[in-house]
Amino acid sequence: MTWWYLAIPTAAFAGYLVYLEIVNRRRAESLRADFNARDRLDPGTWFAAFAGSGLSHERLVEVLSPVARAIGCEVTQLRPTDSFDGTLRWRGIAFLGIVDDDNPWNDFLKCDLPRLCGNEERTWTVIDHLQTTPTLQRLVEAIRSLDEPGVPVGAE
Repeated sequence: MTWWYLAIPTAAFAGYLVYLEIVNRRRAESLRADFNARDRLDPGTWFAAFAGSGLSHERLVEVLSPVARAIGCEVTQLRPTDSFDGTLRWRGIAFLGIVDDDNPWNDFLKCDLPRLCGNEERTWTVIDHLQTTPTLQRLVEAIRSLDEPGVPVGAE
């Protein structure tokens, strides 16, 4: 007779986890749809938008390709003003700190960014630079400052 005291909360908890999964998948699809609706710039125009970064076209593509892959768009759909706390922000719901498989930034932060930076210390340097202005332009400038020591972030 007392088994239902456990069954009802367990079923409610399982239902809540299913709800979270559905909500997070829809949010991921919405984020990808927003970017896929954007115009794809021709490579020259796109590179000109990031021209102040000081990176070569090849390095710029190398830095921003993981971002585009995380979002599910073309690299030429990214803009310097895209912000990690704005247009790129993941609005998923995490439960008790459990890693959300739908969060596009999990692999970027754990694999792609450290690969681009070279080591953990340099990765944290880039993350520190993004604290005040978390835009793609700032990310590119921070990577450039690692590539060219002595060039401060934001220098032209």
